[in-house]
Amino acid sequence: MKIGILETNSSGNGWFLIKALQKNNFEAVFITTDINKYHHLELNPALLTETLIVGNSYSVDEVTKLCKNNNIDCLIAPGDYQLEVCSQINANLKGYGPKYNAICNCKYKDKTRKLTNNSKSSVDYKSIDKSEDVNHWKTYPAIIKPINGSGSCDVYVVSNQNELNRVSPLYFDQKKNNYGYQFKRGCQIEEFIEGIEYSAECYWNEDQWEILTYIKKYTSKDLHINENCVELLDICNVTIPNQEVNRSIILNWLNSVNLDCSVAHIEFKIDNGIAKLIEINPRLPGDRIVELIYETLNIDVADLWINSYLSNPININHKKLSNNIKAMGQIIPKHLGHIESITYCKDNFELMRTVKLPIAIEQLTDNDCRLGSFIILGDSTRAIKDQYFDLLESINIEYVNSN
Repeated sequence: MKIGILETNSSGNGWFLIKALQKNNFEAVFITTDINKYHHLELNPALLTETLIVGNSYSVDEVTKLCKNNNIDCLIAPGDYQLEVCSQINANLKGYGPKYNAICNCKYKDKTRKLTNNSKSSVDYKSIDKSEDVNHWKTYPAIIKPINGSGSCDVYVVSNQNELNRVSPLYFDQKKNNYGYQFKRGCQIEEFIEGIEYSAECYWNEDQWEILTYIKKYTSKDLHINENCVELLDICNVTIPNQEVNRSIILNWLNSVNLDCSVAHIEFKIDNGIAKLIEINPRLPGDRIVELIYETLNIDVADLWINSYLSNPININHKKLSNNIKAMGQIIPKHLGHIESITYCKDNFELMRTVKLPIAIEQLTDNDCRLGSFIILGDSTRAIKDQYFDLLESINIEYVNSN
């Protein structure tokens, strides 16, 4: 069987998928618009694949033609921006993977809220397609985000009307991002949910959803490093409050958006003991969480995704999984500027990966500013947080022509 990987994300999930395909004796094909855009990744799928094809990965017609000319049976998109293209093409190949409507129900925040909001775990929100309607929002603090954005990109916490009016024009000019993805005009404003963020890592197993593990997340704001919401620390294999009740809520979200034949990375917060949804991502988690889960539970979630995609049965004995917790900590720059080197004592770090240098840091407001990451061992959340700060302090970042 020949499976195409359509682009990748900055965490290198395309690389992990190709490794999993090769392990299972599938033929892997990597399709990209530009092979040079991944040269900075340590986990570059273009260097691992048996077959590399260059083509417009945003064009359904062009990629469909490439698939048929190369006898590709199905496509998987590791990142957010090709998920819709992938599902449309798979419907015209052999029908593997989730359906297009289900992908849109997850990708478009207005659809997600409409389908998942219920009295038990509802979130106040308003989807806005006219700029003047922004003034109708009256509850603060609030979150403003693109309708079909990705991760923390262009997501802002606003505390009053003036702040909302300052950032809202960003969403009303139809634009493409740096990767060529077309954003929908308009924005979504939601109530800000207090508390620590979690994720549920889920997989489809024949005819139902299973939750593999929960991850506790800390941003730069949570850790009092700065006021941005850059994700810095992911702690794997934690217990969430009111776990049985919230497990049922999370599985209901997945069924409400009609998603199947996939994995799902679901981000949420706990408010007064009840899970409140942030977003559903019908793909592998980013931020090297694929590696973190493997290091913690000895389970390859890239392999899970392939089997879920193909509707193969998955046999995991959850009672025999490790109770250990581990974390992935992120390195962030101290300020803007050109970074020449990152130095550290290798004996103090496990599975350290850094971006290729030199690199220009032009903003500090989203996950793209991060410089690398490493695994942290610990027997409690508190111990892991303390160790993270100690390790971060020991890393030396050298700037040239810094601002």
